[in-house]
Amino acid sequence: MALLFPQSTQFETGCPKMRTPLRVATDLDIFAEIARSGGFRRAAVHLGMPVSRLSDRISSLEARMQVRLFHRSTRSVALTEAGLTLFRGVEPVLASLDYAVEAACVPCGEPTGRLRINAAPPAADLVLPPLLSSFLASHPRIDVELTADDALVDVIGAGYDVGIRYEENLAPDVIALPLGKRQRYALVASPKLLATVKMPASPADIADFPGIRHRFSSGQLLEWEFERDGEIVRVIPRTRLVTGSVNAAISAALDGLGCYLTISDYVAGQIASGDLVNLLSDWLPDFSGPFLYYYSKELLPPAVKAFIEHVKKSHRHN
Repeated sequence: MALLFPQSTQFETGCPKMRTPLRVATDLDIFAEIARSGGFRRAAVHLGMPVSRLSDRISSLEARMQVRLFHRSTRSVALTEAGLTLFRGVEPVLASLDYAVEAACVPCGEPTGRLRINAAPPAADLVLPPLLSSFLASHPRIDVELTADDALVDVIGAGYDVGIRYEENLAPDVIALPLGKRQRYALVASPKLLATVKMPASPADIADFPGIRHRFSSGQLLEWEFERDGEIVRVIPRTRLVTGSVNAAISAALDGLGCYLTISDYVAGQIASGDLVNLLSDWLPDFSGPFLYYYSKELLPPAVKAFIEHVKKSHRHN
């Protein structure tokens, strides 16, 4: 085992940054970070280590193991079959080691470490900012890495500590905590557009409207869904613009290019100012806000435990 866990050496840039600052990185930690990050450059940023040094460490590990761990080209990096086998074996071991070190040191002082969060973009944009600000102010020894992602990733397999998703996307075996207040959708259009079309009286009228639609990273375009008194109506508008950018969609709606269905908090200011008009609000009921979720209460690292307690406290106050 000493072959695979050599003592880490000091470089001119200092030791690589770990998930916990209490443990020095081994070559296997570096290997796992490259696998998680999908490349040497992103891993180098996470580890605080030059790409050249990181490459040297992996080459040294491959030489000692007598097996290639990554397929490398100038454009991409991918795990070999042997690399995938190694990653699946060492990832939970390394995580448990970090968690154990952090947990053992909690009585000595404040929680420390890095918290990695994967969140649905509306949660990252609308709910998390004040929560993260207060959390980081209260826990100066914890660093947070937030990824806004509309893909339904396996957060544990992707190297995250917790995920934030909406109720319909939660797996049945997770532990989930409500993160914010209830939300609702708003269908908005500019007065400029409404001057050229008949005001819709029902969702069916929207089928003839020019629409601005959101495309998810998966490529999926969803129908617009309306509900009232148990009746559900799904509509596909006459699509003028498709975009994954909320800002671009709002700008287009303000310019009168189409109506736009989005979470109301994104456009609350424009509705209040009269720059956008809220349509068919009685067909758009409120729904549960996002949930923080994780998979086990056992051996939670201090940073995760501290964030969970912060979320519970914030929710009680709201």
